[in-house]
Amino acid sequence: MAVRLLLSDFTDRDHHYDFTLENMLTRKLMFRFDLKLIPKSFICPFSTKRSSSINDFNLNNTELKFKKPVDVKFSPQFQCLIISDENGLYFLNHKNASLMKFVAGKDFGSLCVDYCASDCGKSKDYLIVTTQFITTQIRKYDLEKILFHFNDQLWRSGFEWSNSQLCRMSGIAFSRRNAKSGSLFVSDWTYCYMLNAGNGKVVTRFHIFDSSLQYEMRRPIHGIEFYKGNLWLVETTNDICHIHQFKWENSKWNNFKIHQFKCKGATCRDIKVINEKYLAISDSKGRILLFDLVDFKFLRKSQITSQDKITMDVGLQGICFNPLLNEMYACDFETDKVHIIL
Repeated sequence: MAVRLLLSDFTDRDHHYDFTLENMLTRKLMFRFDLKLIPKSFICPFSTKRSSSINDFNLNNTELKFKKPVDVKFSPQFQCLIISDENGLYFLNHKNASLMKFVAGKDFGSLCVDYCASDCGKSKDYLIVTTQFITTQIRKYDLEKILFHFNDQLWRSGFEWSNSQLCRMSGIAFSRRNAKSGSLFVSDWTYCYMLNAGNGKVVTRFHIFDSSLQYEMRRPIHGIEFYKGNLWLVETTNDICHIHQFKWENSKWNNFKIHQFKCKGATCRDIKVINEKYLAISDSKGRILLFDLVDFKFLRKSQITSQDKITMDVGLQGICFNPLLNEMYACDFETDKVHIIL
């Protein structure tokens, strides 16, 4: 199986180097070793100024290539990456990007992995999939069945539950309190819906926007993240990025804090907590913005997509973090790649 990876320098001078998979894996270990040489105060995601990109591979002698990738998630149980694009769903080994499974489809949107620790101490991963073009649904699947027992009947009717009440879904996040209790948060243009992760039913919904703020134009909320009781949602209006921070108080979700920063000509896309210390935001200019999670201090900005490659003002879409390899992944809608950020 041929896998071609691309290395990019984050500096303004965008150098590219092509390697075989074997050489890339060797060099990747070297990069991790270099990271140890950086002073502790500077150790943070993508501080090595290196990245690679998965851009083509094949399955059963049929070449597959990403086409406008939208979202990427990581499964701890099966140690695989799950990527959605205009062609379908890709399931990749997280260490070498080898293709484990491909599910064809033209309707996939945002993804979520429900990591559940069972009563007997074993973990169980479920895949939450949204479809939003041909049909509008959100479904929950047993990830083990998709990877090892997949068939058309399983995909059509073998899901744990399905919900078709929501529309214009754009972002999704997950919160689990214990083995039997968890919630899904699904955003659209105006509301955030909280669903019971066990049966998919809507528990409540609440306005994303503060009624005191006046917006000339609203865009769908792609970025949504849940971490330690805080629900984060990111949206952009009038060249200003608004990061809404919600907490559950007095039996409802309250928008108790709004962080803002200027983002002239850009739209903030996704938001994720990294290493329990940082808040990473992707934007339409192909950049990753990094903030301190506690005081929201701006730390750095890294250009992932070459400026000359950005033609549709879409840039980076879904992002996620792999704690096992200390890597971050970003879907590049403009160049049909998924970046691995070391």
